[in-house]
Amino acid sequence: MSLIGLGLLLSGQVLVVVTANQVGVVFNQINGSLRSITEGLNIILPFIEQVTLYNSRVQAITMSSSRVESAQGGEDPLEVLSSEGLVIGVDLTVLYQIDRTKINQIHLTLGPDYANTFLRPNIRSVVRIQFAEFNAIDIIGTGRAQLQAAIEDSLGKVMRDRDINLVSVNLREIRLPEQVPSRQP
Repeated sequence: MSLIGLGLLLSGQVLVVVTANQVGVVFNQINGSLRSITEGLNIILPFIEQVTLYNSRVQAITMSSSRVESAQGGEDPLEVLSSEGLVIGVDLTVLYQIDRTKINQIHLTLGPDYANTFLRPNIRSVVRIQFAEFNAIDIIGTGRAQLQAAIEDSLGKVMRDRDINLVSVNLREIRLPEQVPSRQP
């Protein structure tokens, strides 16, 4: 009877279910090795191996001043400077997806909290750098598409270097200072 109980106890720690929207990394505490696991039922060594699951769907990071969006995982608004030094408020959403085939490297270099430790700071940095190349009138006019493309190019390179794929950058709202006439397309 005690063997059955022990078997039931261990079975919960031996089997790991990885759903269709996940990929897992198994860390062996004895030899320090990593291996990835994919969808389905996976067997691990209890007490020796630890599993970390990652979301492999397209995910979003929104930086917004909207209280509703901020409560749903957004951040306070992103403020940037134009080339002439004007403070501009920006609401944007970045869609991204981890490279499932490189999950071990992502786990080693970035860890499970990569969205907060790597993506958010780099999004802010790239957006600030790119906005500083444009003047306010161009940002709300014909230069908006060029600005968005420049952000996507720069951010895409930073993310690719860490095995994360940039799906898109959506500049949702640009708030100019009152002294600049608003003429968003």
